[in-house]
Amino acid sequence: MKTKPGIKKIPIKDYDAFVDIVTNAYPGFHQSRGLDKQRLKKSILRLNRERTVHHYGSYKKNKLVGVMRLTDFRMNLFTNFIQVGGVGLIGVDLLHKKEKVCMEMVDFFLKYYLEKGACMTALYPFRPDFYKKMGFGYGTKVSEYSIKPADLPRRSSKKIHITFMKRSDKQSLNACYNRFFMNRHGMFERELIV
Repeated sequence: MKTKPGIKKIPIKDYDAFVDIVTNAYPGFHQSRGLDKQRLKKSILRLNRERTVHHYGSYKKNKLVGVMRLTDFRMNLFTNFIQVGGVGLIGVDLLHKKEKVCMEMVDFFLKYYLEKGACMTALYPFRPDFYKKMGFGYGTKVSEYSIKPADLPRRSSKKIHITFMKRSDKQSLNACYNRFFMNRHGMFERELIV
């Protein structure tokens, strides 16, 4: 991949700056989830070990000014499995807003996956107006379900039907998800990272 001047894989030595940019770009998100900077850095470093996850940054005068996470996905397209590129965790240093850093990174993302032969790209448009200007449209409805413990069915014993998942359940959960993925158009193959 021919990288655009100033955009490159983020080396480990720049991960403190990476975390600073992300926490400043998404202050409410990380505060509401109770993530401190060290835990966030540990989480990013853990994801960095995955072969499908790539962290890239935009540099100006050797200073990290923007970050993004690229993710290689496989998608079920009418039982054909295609390569899809995803982008997330896009953040720009507060002192470099309005300098088209994000636009350059998204442009890099699109070219990166075009060169890799991906048929499609995907992102979660937290600012739909911004991404609409770049040619992205609205996708299908995404439903997220949350169940309160009080709404679980009552039975004589909780041991029969309620349990906490453990790290040792990771393989079973992944197998369950992937059985669903194999038979559903539009699903992305995922692996639980615990």
